[in-house]
Amino acid sequence: MDNTNYGVSFNKPFIGIFMKKTSINRLMKGKHIPTISPFEIANKQKQLTLYYFSMDDINLKKKLIKGTFYNTNKNKWDKQYFAYPDILYKRCHPSKKEKKDFKIFSKHLSKINTQPLNLQNSFNKWEVIQNLSKYPTLLSHLPETILYNDPQDLEKMLNKHQKVYLKGCYGGRGRQVIAVTKLTQGGFRYSLFVGKLYIYEVATFDDLLLNIMNFYKQRPFIIQAAIDLIQIEDRLVDLRPEVQRNGKNQIVIAGLPVRIGKKAAPITTHAESYNFEEFFRKFMYYPKDKISLLKEQITSFVTTIYQHLELDYGPCGELGIDIGLDKNNRLWFIECNSRSRKVSFFNTYDNDAINQSFINLLEYAQYLYSKRGKI
Repeated sequence: MDNTNYGVSFNKPFIGIFMKKTSINRLMKGKHIPTISPFEIANKQKQLTLYYFSMDDINLKKKLIKGTFYNTNKNKWDKQYFAYPDILYKRCHPSKKEKKDFKIFSKHLSKINTQPLNLQNSFNKWEVIQNLSKYPTLLSHLPETILYNDPQDLEKMLNKHQKVYLKGCYGGRGRQVIAVTKLTQGGFRYSLFVGKLYIYEVATFDDLLLNIMNFYKQRPFIIQAAIDLIQIEDRLVDLRPEVQRNGKNQIVIAGLPVRIGKKAAPITTHAESYNFEEFFRKFMYYPKDKISLLKEQITSFVTTIYQHLELDYGPCGELGIDIGLDKNNRLWFIECNSRSRKVSFFNTYDNDAINQSFINLLEYAQYLYSKRGKI
């Protein structure tokens, strides 16, 4: 196939970025998409071929993709047919009705040895905890966790812990998280954040159970002992390291945002965020040497997590890893994200750091392409 269009050259590797159709439409209208614009900025330096596509753009019979790309000669978004990508970056899952065709597409990619730039599937929180529990160095950094099977599981955890978290095995952005606290005067308080903060109190365990079952319906969920996280004025604090591999296949931390949740909220997803150094200087009053030491400890901790996750799920170009620091200065693993939206990172780090993180991704794509068939 001709690798030019309107005088535009397309250099190898071809990096295909799978998105929702609505996102493709936004691109064609010239609208800003936070996780796409930095790709284009970084690629001005790397000069690789980036194209964006949804399931509707794939021609399974001809094995071609009508990709959306930025036409530098026209200074606007354009479309043309491309060969299947050498590297695939998934920003979303196919819809239920698209799953069958996407499975066929995935088999096509496997036959031509297309390499995944990020993990292709979402994490199952219960499976992740089980996998990480195999490693002695991490075991003491994992909160006690069980999979809910029957009411006795919840009752047992609430007898053992004053506060627990319920988390859907799948799903992100805190939409399937409920914090449950056993009240000293009897009864239970539970809170969740779905668009806004909801806090309820119930008198009996049976009432609590009924409400929880109505919320999760048939979706599986875990029960996890609450971590005594550091707090700022009744607002939970955690960290979202954005961890990557670079062009030398080294694990690097693109950024270490700290998130402060809304008052009394069970999660920090919809939070204020701060640069790592700024937070520990401004809110915790740490001296420089203590901040540096903690940063080293966190770097080592999340690197170990990243390496162990890759042992179970395969190599990947990036992960968002949620961790917590408790009031005794112990680090805890909270969860990991295969497709981080990088909201806190974008909000707290400057353009140079953001640009470097996307250069890392593109250079890792080049590394994968150079090693095809060897890794």
